[in-house]
Amino acid sequence: MSKYTESKITRIGSHEFDYWKVDERETNGVQGFEIHWSDDGECITDHVYNKEDANLIAASPLLLETLKWLDRKGGLGLDVHKLIRKAVDIAEGR
Repeated sequence: MSKYTESKITRIGSHEFDYWKVDERETNGVQGFEIHWSDDGECITDHVYNKEDANLIAASPLLLETLKWLDRKGGLGLDVHKLIRKAVDIAEGR
């Protein structure tokens, strides 16, 4: 994730989670959604066709941060930690 699109996530434990925002958008007459990473309208994507995909994209920074926290916390069993590390590696482009 580039610094430009990095989410402003507050670390787990504060109970103040920030995530990307989903807004409705119409492009060439096609209804869809766009994902913003800030309140000034900066977009991660400018057109996603369905709400479920848009919500998943918007939650991705929080999901990644949660997986990293769970991996550091430990105690979930080796198989679960392997899955967590694989998901984090894929999300971070490794």
